[in-house]
Amino acid sequence: LTLGAGGGAAGVQTFVVTNLAGFSTFYVNSLLLVTNGGVLQMTNGYLAGNSLIIAKGGVFNGQGESLIVLLAIVDGGVLNTANGSLLAYNPVNGSPSMIVTNGGVLNANGDSLGSVTVANGGLCLANGVAVLDQYLGYGITVAHGGVLDITNGLGLYGPLTNAGIVNVTNSAITIYNFNTGDQQYGIGGLVNQAGGILNLQGSGTISGIHYVYQSIPYDYFINQGIMTKTGGTNSFDCQVFDNTQGTITNFSGTLVLGTYQT
Repeated sequence: LTLGAGGGAAGVQTFVVTNLAGFSTFYVNSLLLVTNGGVLQMTNGYLAGNSLIIAKGGVFNGQGESLIVLLAIVDGGVLNTANGSLLAYNPVNGSPSMIVTNGGVLNANGDSLGSVTVANGGLCLANGVAVLDQYLGYGITVAHGGVLDITNGLGLYGPLTNAGIVNVTNSAITIYNFNTGDQQYGIGGLVNQAGGILNLQGSGTISGIHYVYQSIPYDYFINQGIMTKTGGTNSFDCQVFDNTQGTITNFSGTLVLGTYQT
């Protein structure tokens, strides 16, 4: 199914799927392409299929929707979503199930994310989201040339690996990675790789969390690249904090590293 100019849907530009009840599903057997001038609007329910491509000029507007696809690519288009579930399923453990690239924008607000790669030219706006389903190897990868903007909190049950640019504005990154003795909760962590840039703007925290008394924490924050701090107060409270291969520049405000303050 193609929506947009030159599509095989014979002139269909806007396709609306709304208020699917319970586990009702809009199913596309092969490729769903939203391209130049095409708009897919979805409220609640499930979108299942093989592949979803939001190409240049195409727009996906979602509200409370759940995506169940092998591969979703935001290739120059825009995917707007709020309070939905983007746990696009990929049976290959750790493989990206959503790729944002070539000027594409993923605008996620209060959503649950699966495995997301922000590739060259891609932008992910993460507003109060969480990376879940860690047992499938899910996490966020920001490749060289990709940008991730974090506001209103990011929950990491899987790892965030950055080789591009991550901007954190007045926000907290909460890392879930602990064991209660009989169960593991999350495999979250943050790695700013060599060449990666992590910009902290305003006030916020990067910290691990474990709810159960006497649980064993494994959360980590490793900086091998460049980290900058501007304004406000930022603090790190992780079980493992390693900055031996990276640099930290505090332009303004207060930066608290464990018991050290600059």
